[in-house]
Amino acid sequence: MIVKDLQPLSIVEDRGFRELIGGLEPSFVIPSRFTLTNLFLPQKYEQKKEKFKNLISKADSVALTTEGWTAQHRQMSYIFYTAHFITPEWTLHSCLLECGQYDESHTAQHLQSEIFRIAEEWGISDKVFSVTDNAANVKAGLRLTGWGHIGCFAHTLNLVVQSGLEISDIKPLRKKVKTIVEHFHRSTKANNKFLEIQRQMSNDLILINDVVTRWNSTYFMFERFLKVREPLVATLGILNNPVQNLSKEEWQLLKDICLILKPFGQITTE
Repeated sequence: MIVKDLQPLSIVEDRGFRELIGGLEPSFVIPSRFTLTNLFLPQKYEQKKEKFKNLISKADSVALTTEGWTAQHRQMSYIFYTAHFITPEWTLHSCLLECGQYDESHTAQHLQSEIFRIAEEWGISDKVFSVTDNAANVKAGLRLTGWGHIGCFAHTLNLVVQSGLEISDIKPLRKKVKTIVEHFHRSTKANNKFLEIQRQMSNDLILINDVVTRWNSTYFMFERFLKVREPLVATLGILNNPVQNLSKEEWQLLKDICLILKPFGQITTE
């Protein structure tokens, strides 16, 4: 249950859960978190790992994808590796091979060593066809491996969009929309009035702020902004325009931009 539903290990200590199990089977002894962590989960992992290693051994070639990121609240770096391959029966499989903390410096040599370690551990050193990632240090590490490299298509699309959003006609509009969104996120008074007017109009959509690291987030912000135009304009008017509203021409430009950005969002999702 914990594995299938991604439940926390602490569930075995929850009073309600223990009462439930006790009602179903009073004689059953619920394992402790320690037993789950040090015995049951490692056993389950090894079973799954051996099953997958047997499956991947049948593949003629394997494509790897890798991605790294930093958890800002703890300043810890993490990296994960996934494998993608087709079996002789022409079934596509994808599996997360490893995800964990990465303490080494992100040099090409260290990344090459890590990728080799992963490939050897899973018995695919002679099967890797290519590795996908857009990071410069990863690409440098891949050159040392001698394996092929394919850039991340979705990331490349995102870079295209981000570059387009820097166009002189769009950049000020983006800033203006973001200023309005952030005002409603900061001001409880403004947000409550906005929600009140939305309820009167049978609308309950919240404003979305864009985040640089989240692909298509500017499109989502613009799209939502257009959907709540009527209650938003009404709220700003009632509040005596604490932030500058968009002009008629800017609202039309926003609509035109969304028409252009929509396919990028659809393609990235696909």
